[in-house]
Amino acid sequence: MWLAAAVGLACGVLGFGEEHYPVPWAALRHDVAQGGYVTDVTPEQLQSAPGRDDGWYGSRHWEMRTHDNYGIPYYWI
Repeated sequence: MWLAAAVGLACGVLGFGEEHYPVPWAALRHDVAQGGYVTDVTPEQLQSAPGRDDGWYGSRHWEMRTHDNYGIPYYWI
């Protein structure tokens, strides 16, 4: 099974208030100068992202809502 989303971390303080946000791989690009992946995802897009429940990573419905939220085309079509 291929992982269809990367999981990003929004900063918290001393481990408190941290949230993990899965974003489609297509929302990332590798930047050699930055030494890693960068994205144009906005804080508003993160806040409006679909919630995660048990089994979210295997749900095509969740995946569709996530791609729609970030304005990323579906990779499976």
